[in-house]
Amino acid sequence: LVVSNGGGCMDTVGNYEIKDETVTSLKEVQTVYDLTISPNPTSGQIYIDFKSNSTDDIKIEIQNIIGQTLVKEYIKNSGKTIHYELDLSNQNGGIYFAKVTQGNSTLVKRIIRQ
Repeated sequence: LVVSNGGGCMDTVGNYEIKDETVTSLKEVQTVYDLTISPNPTSGQIYIDFKSNSTDDIKIEIQNIIGQTLVKEYIKNSGKTIHYELDLSNQNGGIYFAKVTQGNSTLVKRIIRQ
């Protein structure tokens, strides 16, 4: 990570690994984590698994490559480990994104539909 002040001075403050998960808020505590999608690539049926340390309801969205929401489901959080099944067999082959949101915490994973 390179930091620059207004006068053009720059300094490297650390090295960071970028994973296939997106944290949208650094100020808030991450309430959803360990998001996995399987099988991936898929021919239709997928399993979305993740953990939560909050009892708030959860929104699961499937979006296409241009950001259009194709599926939006709200689920009650009934435990710390969530297992959700979804059928994408009615979607064309391509790249999609699973977006899991709970409060201010959001994770995104890529899905490849064969």
